[in-house]
Amino acid sequence: MSIKTFVSTCLGAISLFMTLIALFLFSQNWSDYRSARDAGDLVSLLASSTRVTEGLALERGASNVVLEGNSAGRGALDQARTRLDGLIEAAQTRTRTVDRAEAGEVGKTLASLTMALHEARARVDSFTPTSVEDSAAMRKSFGNAVYEMMNLAQKTNAMLERSLVKLDAEVANPAMLAGESWKMRDLASRDSTFYIAAITSGKPLSPVALSEMPLSNGRILQAWERLLERGGAADSPAALREALAKVERTYVSPMQALRDRVIKAGTADGVYDIDTVEWRQLTTPMMQSILTIRDAALEEAERVATVNRSSALHALELLGLLLLASAVTLVASVIGIQRRVVDPLTGLTRTIDSFAAGEREFTVPHTEREDEIGQMAKAIEVLRANAREADSHVHQEMTAAQTREQRQSQIERITGRFIDSINAVVEGVVGATEGLRRATDTLSTTSETTTEQAGVVSSAADHASSNVQTVAAAAEELSHSIQEISRRVSETATAMNGAVRQAEATNATVRGLAEAASRIGEVVGLITDI
Repeated sequence: MSIKTFVSTCLGAISLFMTLIALFLFSQNWSDYRSARDAGDLVSLLASSTRVTEGLALERGASNVVLEGNSAGRGALDQARTRLDGLIEAAQTRTRTVDRAEAGEVGKTLASLTMALHEARARVDSFTPTSVEDSAAMRKSFGNAVYEMMNLAQKTNAMLERSLVKLDAEVANPAMLAGESWKMRDLASRDSTFYIAAITSGKPLSPVALSEMPLSNGRILQAWERLLERGGAADSPAALREALAKVERTYVSPMQALRDRVIKAGTADGVYDIDTVEWRQLTTPMMQSILTIRDAALEEAERVATVNRSSALHALELLGLLLLASAVTLVASVIGIQRRVVDPLTGLTRTIDSFAAGEREFTVPHTEREDEIGQMAKAIEVLRANAREADSHVHQEMTAAQTREQRQSQIERITGRFIDSINAVVEGVVGATEGLRRATDTLSTTSETTTEQAGVVSSAADHASSNVQTVAAAAEELSHSIQEISRRVSETATAMNGAVRQAEATNATVRGLAEAASRIGEVVGLITDI
């Protein structure tokens, strides 16, 4: 695997790993953002639903006033109906903007409430009281219908609270506190009916009423204790603590005084110093003050949902920026590694291939760099320079070797020609010696036949014979010298370093031979003269 392929594979693996991590983190943050956003939507649905429930309670009270035969309460009833219709319409509009299954459930509940409400209103509008009993029966029937609608709404609210717990417990805690406050408001409304019934009867309290009133009050106190435990802690939001303190001042304490006032009269002679109109005027604001906790809790839940949504969105945006920066950094790193590492290594690889193929006349790239690539390039440049110097030395050695071979060949040729010349001289000397011997033989024969000149010739012959022997000895010495010269010439051919010295020695010997030959020529000439 090439370095380029290896680097590309590593970068691809890193990119894939980073992409998977980025997708995972983006998915997690997106899920957190969706949860925070959906929690905010569910809080808004819960607020709309609880306000519809509040509107039902207010319309129930206004309707009861009208059903009691108080025509002056018709205006208040119309206002309560208008308000409730507006709350239902707002809630239905909200369900259409929320992309959650719970929104569909809330929409169905609102549709059912609307149908049931229209039927109940029609009965109220068509009712004409004929007696106190008929009016009480109608109030009870209408109250039961409203209670059923409120219970249906409460089930929907409970469903929204459960969904909130699954989505975001931090948002669900104050939202559930809002639900608890509404339950206390509903218990207070139901509790109020016992006292209204007692006041309306104008009689002492029955044993049943005396037993039900403490139970009802106990349920309210239990709900109040739960609200205090969950919202009155030191670390609870200040708005919740303030709302609880307000309810303590406006409902819990004054409402208990009103209850004691009615119970005291009911357990005595049944003469009450308060009528239903005054009771409603006094208690309705008190009971409505309970919803201060609901409003504060819903505001806190919406605030937490908004903060969580903003935090999640900010984290998502930050993650997006980080992912973008990571992508840009990765791309820049890939391009940088490609340009600063892979491409230079590829270029140096091609340079090394050319160098290995015997190329020496090339320019090594990136020698100006101060990093590892530059060090490699400088090392290759040093190797190229050394290789060029080595090639120059090899060329010089080859040239010197060729020169030595040429000189050797020339010496061999000169030596061969010299040997041939010496052989020719030796052959001439040998031929002269043979002729001298033949002449000597002739002279001997002539000496024998020339008796009368014996005395004179004898001495000359003796001298000539002596000279001939001297010549023969010189010829033999010359032959040995020639052999010695041939041997030395052969040694000269094998030992080139001493060829010059041997040649000079040979020249000296040849000069001696020339002198000897000259002397021999003189002797031959003398003999010829004789």
